[in-house]
Amino acid sequence: MTDILLIQPPALKPAEPPLALAVLLAYLKGEGLTAAAIDANLDAYLHLLDSERLAERAGAAIDTNLQRALKHRAASLKLLRSPAAGQNFARYTTAVHYLNRLLALWNTEDGEERLTLGDYQHAGLSSFAPEDLAQVAEGEAHTLFADYFTSRLVPQIIATRPRIIAISINYLHQALPAFELAGLLRRKMPEVLLVAGGGLVTSWQEPLRRLDLCLSPFDRLIFGPGETALTALAKGEAGD
Repeated sequence: MTDILLIQPPALKPAEPPLALAVLLAYLKGEGLTAAAIDANLDAYLHLLDSERLAERAGAAIDTNLQRALKHRAASLKLLRSPAAGQNFARYTTAVHYLNRLLALWNTEDGEERLTLGDYQHAGLSSFAPEDLAQVAEGEAHTLFADYFTSRLVPQIIATRPRIIAISINYLHQALPAFELAGLLRRKMPEVLLVAGGGLVTSWQEPLRRLDLCLSPFDRLIFGPGETALTALAKGEAGD
């Protein structure tokens, strides 16, 4: 069993490792807790860029640009994950172009939801609207990450047997996927303590208190640095 599982949800630039989670993880382990972390942001991108899933998504009618992008998928990923990406700007931009073309296969037909290596937008739902966050949390609306969550991430989380799951939500692009994931975890693991923290959650502190709002399905919200608060929760020392 794991005391605390830290999760970095999509969608952020997959070139930016979650350093804050690494620091937090080291602190928790230093306090004698069993802790683990999952970079679900990078993992989600790799899931969506899987060659078999892309081929199935593309279907039979593939244009020339898409064929070229599929052909260069592996080489583009390899380049962007190596020092060579910073040595040749033309090769870098070509690789990004190919991968963004492949990610576009997951965009909705109406264009409301779209994903690139540098951006995620959902025009049909707002990260500022509590009712929209509730919709994705309750499974009444979905993001393009839903298949990744249900087929890969949630089983991986269940296998770690965590007592506490802490989801770090730092940017608006993460809010809708994070709440969708939290809702799935609440239904699959009702006994687990679900915690939300991070920069975006902290920025909501004043309006949440002023409007007397809670952020279901989370049990606890952490405003500001999470080291002391998460340690206290794991050790049973936190107040109500």
